[in-house]
Amino acid sequence: MTAHADGRGDLTEIFRNEWFESPSPVQWLVTRTQANALRGVHVHARHWDYYCLVAGELVVGLHDLRPGSVSTRTAMLRMSAERLQLLAVPTGVAHGLYSPTPSTLMVGTSTYYDPADHRGCRWNESELDWDGLARRPSCRPRIATPAATPNSRRACWPISRRLQRRSDNTRRPGAALGANSR
Repeated sequence: MTAHADGRGDLTEIFRNEWFESPSPVQWLVTRTQANALRGVHVHARHWDYYCLVAGELVVGLHDLRPGSVSTRTAMLRMSAERLQLLAVPTGVAHGLYSPTPSTLMVGTSTYYDPADHRGCRWNESELDWDGLARRPSCRPRIATPAATPNSRRACWPISRRLQRRSDNTRRPGAALGANSR
């Protein structure tokens, strides 16, 4: 991303459809998170997330559960508002966001919010292999608890088998984790 600066400050374009071969965002949210707090861990079968950190720092844990994916199975990414980045998280990639400092995050989603599409698991699951994501995060209750559905109570694992059964039109073949930064 390129910042265009003048005496008043700067302007940075944070999203263009042409940057990613992915569904376009239809909804944008802003989350403000206290220090030492963890959001997630969850995975979506139907929508992509787009993250742009505008204040603070984040440690993002990613775990690719997509069948046949070419990306690395587990990754840790540090984001800082000092260096604006856009992170695209495709369907089938479990993700958790740890905020070591207070943070403000812009979140775009490719579909409107649907609690049935949020399948959660514990942040310290051994399969995630996220050593260093957070030592003892504050895992406070969610603001809103998703409605109880048959899918919402299932753990992430083995989400890869459930994703494999979904039709191909819910995910883009060969899509990889994407990040764009200035």
